[in-house]
Amino acid sequence: MQPNMKFQKLPRNFWAQVKLVSMTLGYSKGEEIKKYTIDEIVDGLKFNDLETDHLITESGKITKDGKLLIDYFEFRANALKSVVEPNLMDRETAKAEFTKLEKNLKSKIPIPFNKQKAEKRHPAYLTAIINRQLEWTPYTRQTSQ
Repeated sequence: MQPNMKFQKLPRNFWAQVKLVSMTLGYSKGEEIKKYTIDEIVDGLKFNDLETDHLITESGKITKDGKLLIDYFEFRANALKSVVEPNLMDRETAKAEFTKLEKNLKSKIPIPFNKQKAEKRHPAYLTAIINRQLEWTPYTRQTSQ
């Protein structure tokens, strides 16, 4: 995924507002990533006793900074839904991929397990997949010999 240039090199206060609004209003509702209106953003900042006149004018018009925040939350929600989510693995898919790698790579490193007990205990599939792939990358093999 390529970065969106619109959100590159923004000041720290922009990202602080993103984090604070997200923490205050929540990142998701059910399975949907939240997108906020300017009123919700303003309420979130006011809840934390912060100024909001840089986001909305006295006459109620959204400022450039306010529009940028709305655009970012929209971009984030859409990217997570359309780019990230389709690439996530559930446990069965991760198990199948791990089993395939285990059979083909003949790993020499131990399999990490999750922290569960009894019947819930199983390999930490994602960690094991990454470990196995790293074990067999050319750079890793050259430096470990």
